[in-house]
Amino acid sequence: MGRYEERWWEGHAHLVQFVAEHGHPRVPVSHRTEPDGFALGTWVKVQRREHSLGTLKDERLRALREAGFAFEVRHPLKQWQRNVDRLAAFKDEHGHTRVPYYYETADGFGLGAWVGRMRRRRASGEVTDQQVADLDAVGMDWTLALETSKRRSHRAFAAFVADHGHARVPDPYRTSDGFDLSGWVARVRRDRRAGRLSATQERELRDLGFEFPSVPDAADWDAHLACLSRYVARNGPDISTTFECDDGTRLGHWVSSQRASREAGTLSARRVAQLDDLGFVWHARDEEDGLWREGVELLARYVEEHGDGRVPGDHVAPDGTPLGAWVARRRWEHRHGLLRAERVDELVALGFEWTSTQPTGATRRSDDPAFRAWVDALETFRVERGHCRVPAGFVSPDGRRLGDWVAYVRARHAKGLLAQGRVEVLDGLGFEWRVRDNDALWRQGVEALGSYVAEHGHARVPIRHRRDDGFRLGQWVRSRRSEGTGGRLSPERVAALDALGFVWDPTAPAT
Repeated sequence: MGRYEERWWEGHAHLVQFVAEHGHPRVPVSHRTEPDGFALGTWVKVQRREHSLGTLKDERLRALREAGFAFEVRHPLKQWQRNVDRLAAFKDEHGHTRVPYYYETADGFGLGAWVGRMRRRRASGEVTDQQVADLDAVGMDWTLALETSKRRSHRAFAAFVADHGHARVPDPYRTSDGFDLSGWVARVRRDRRAGRLSATQERELRDLGFEFPSVPDAADWDAHLACLSRYVARNGPDISTTFECDDGTRLGHWVSSQRASREAGTLSARRVAQLDDLGFVWHARDEEDGLWREGVELLARYVEEHGDGRVPGDHVAPDGTPLGAWVARRRWEHRHGLLRAERVDELVALGFEWTSTQPTGATRRSDDPAFRAWVDALETFRVERGHCRVPAGFVSPDGRRLGDWVAYVRARHAKGLLAQGRVEVLDGLGFEWRVRDNDALWRQGVEALGSYVAEHGHARVPIRHRRDDGFRLGQWVRSRRSEGTGGRLSPERVAALDALGFVWDPTAPAT
């Protein structure tokens, strides 16, 4: 019996056991067996797809029917069950169902807000007895509405105003019990700018004294200059082109536009002098130039291999660089007049496609040669290791940064940007879309950060820093910072990072 055949019958055995335990074959898509972690939900999904395509072997079809398998999902409350499963997964990970108000799942679903709605609807008698029973079955906490993250943040903010006499929370600022109040303030302001804050929520916050600073008009040059002056005084003249102030001012974009205007000869001498007085950096630093050269070289190799410059948005080069994203960024810069003339010429010489429209008959799904090459590398890994849990930083024997590619694919899937055909191909390999146990990655990151601190004397890791073994320490640090400011990092891990001198606010001046 081949390996694939063994794997199939292993899934069948788990299905039979599930039916015996639960009395039905409706396996949630995220369900994993214990203790071996077999992705039964994904396996069931693959069987339904093969049945619908007519590719399921007769022997397997008979075995599934004997097990009572449901080939058609007729559950009228599919979305409801999916949300209940999300809550169950949260409890599995955190040990409780007190979901923070602003908490979102990996696929972007606002679980915290949904749980809050369920509590309010039950209080007003708007949920059915069956829905109450479903939520009770996963340990829904109906009684702690005032203890959710939303109310905790409101109490912390009100206490700050009472203690200080104003609502200008400094950055960074944590309360005595460890709550990241400054991070919460920044998130609320971003939510309001994005239209995610309801009128009721905004009214509640204003009643507490919360301030929503007005964003300077894009044409208000002097207001942006004043904003840049404050930034330079605190951080120095170097600034990322994507930097955005807490009040929503797109300062990095404005800086890029000043460079482009001066190069085009449309920036007045007076304004050039005003910027010079701040030590304005008229040309991007060497790091950006190096990234540009790297991107151009990868694009040239792509054109040589494929015969055109129509790079798919999710294309990843063999070294792990997301070339599709790099190309999309260049298109955006060109549309907004931020791409220097010599760079435009360089891309034109390569046959660069300034629009992302695909020609008739083109496909960027599962039959794309580049994607198939990555899948082949993943299949080789799975055959050798028996699973698809590729370690971060793993490089295949032929030089492919498979660990980086796997992480990139998971991120695309979580945002709903991965083509269904590709999802199905990876599901067929038993791809794990979410890695629950991140202890190994945590230990690897702490060890790498400790080595960095020992070598450099500080923990201010550049975002693009990568170790010799391929581990992306800069991105790991950014992820931990996001978890910490969002209240998703345990006190033990916060303490471990603090012991290494972890920098929670990268915009704060070095001490």
